[in-house]
Amino acid sequence: MNFASDNSGPAAPEVMAAVIAANSGYEGSYGADGPMERVRAIMREQFEHPEAEFYLVATGTAANAITLACLTAPTSRVYTHREAHIEMAECGAPIFYTGGAKLELIDGTDGKITPDALRTAVEATPQGFVHAQQRGAVSITNLSECGAAYTPGEVADLCAVAAEYDLPVQMDGARFANALMGTNASPADMTWRAGITALSLGGTKNGCMGVE
Repeated sequence: MNFASDNSGPAAPEVMAAVIAANSGYEGSYGADGPMERVRAIMREQFEHPEAEFYLVATGTAANAITLACLTAPTSRVYTHREAHIEMAECGAPIFYTGGAKLELIDGTDGKITPDALRTAVEATPQGFVHAQQRGAVSITNLSECGAAYTPGEVADLCAVAAEYDLPVQMDGARFANALMGTNASPADMTWRAGITALSLGGTKNGCMGVE
């Protein structure tokens, strides 16, 4: 076994077989292909949301950075844990793709932030001051970088605080499947029903190849 990184292991045999099977004939491009339509249908069923949108990108860093760029302005702040992957291991990509949004770092046990800590950080952000970056979005990681899971209730409590300030909430779900198994939660209960705006769903760490 190799514990250096989730990305060190091979793709699942079933995934490789599916890639080979798909590599025939002609399809539309840029998401207009049959396999992508099947992905959308399956994911909408799994998340119990017939209008949810899903997009495939090559890496988890791209998924997080592009998602945050869609949710917040260059002149704002993303509230996240001090040990979050977007802070520690994505080489400034979220800052680059948002055009300059600041990562506002919050302490918390086991890589998790609490509603009180989030509220304190948001309240400390100067409002209306032209030289200060404003409130923008919240990003939480499930499982956290320490391997701890947020329950749907904990996610809902954080999202409730964010909603008070009209802040969207992104979930970095590189290990989302582990969080579901550990809490016995459904994908819907862990995300949109709890108030999550957008999810970066891990594929590479679940046996896929070059897709999140």
